[in-house]
Amino acid sequence: MPEMNPARLSEWYDECRTAFEELASRKRLTSVPYSSHSYGERVLPVHLDQATDQATRRPLTMEHLFKTFTEWGLRLENQRVLELHAGPIGVAPWVERHGCAVYLGLEINEYLAHYGNECSARKANFTWRTADSSNYLNTEQPEANFDIVFALYEVLNTYTEMDCHALVQALGQRLRKGDRVVGDVRTCQQLHGGYSITLHRSSDGIWLDEVGDLVEKEMIARRTRMVTTSGSLNEEYNCLRLIRPDQLDASFSSAGFRLIKSGYPLQAIDTDVDECRDNFFFMYEKTL
Repeated sequence: MPEMNPARLSEWYDECRTAFEELASRKRLTSVPYSSHSYGERVLPVHLDQATDQATRRPLTMEHLFKTFTEWGLRLENQRVLELHAGPIGVAPWVERHGCAVYLGLEINEYLAHYGNECSARKANFTWRTADSSNYLNTEQPEANFDIVFALYEVLNTYTEMDCHALVQALGQRLRKGDRVVGDVRTCQQLHGGYSITLHRSSDGIWLDEVGDLVEKEMIARRTRMVTTSGSLNEEYNCLRLIRPDQLDASFSSAGFRLIKSGYPLQAIDTDVDECRDNFFFMYEKTL
């Protein structure tokens, strides 16, 4: 593989840092091809990895969360559950264990949705559907009325404040009095103002990884850029907008919900859940 000379490396660094900083002005916070087959193949092992809570939560973490949700008054027996951004596993095993009657997982990536239907669905009325959550709530007719909606795994952090608000309003339009929404968001507690850039080689080319906190924009951003041995350039962005609990409460209140319970239940776990320990969890009930 050809060597990259120091002058070109310096130019590359400057180009990447400039592009990274420009993320703050983007209307859409990510250009990661979440719906692509290649992304699904690449991320599935992360969901299945039992050594991390980075994607699908580990059983020990989920046991603690569902114990907490039960203590908050959530009842799943004979309930119909909708999960937003479900991934290939989601909450399906846990709501099944608690007696859920119907489960529908919305997943934008067809590869991950297929895995859910083939490997995670153990009941005939547990299904995954390839669909964008916002589009489904705003434009499509639901297969059934749902009693409980899960929005876990920081899925609301993938929206801008405005888009998150619109999603909550759509939930308010779809759900009925007594229905509940359970979810979590990553909060600004994890902002430290750090920035790092790393270069490393692989058999396919040279990789550049950038990770940083844009404090003034309340955004955590990651950028991966690769120059292949054939000379092509591949790049991906992954950003999380930090939704504050007061922003969340204002959106739910205006959509006709009241807060049942909220908190940071993962801070009480003794094991390592650093990926999501400081997440703010909530449960809202439709009252109008």
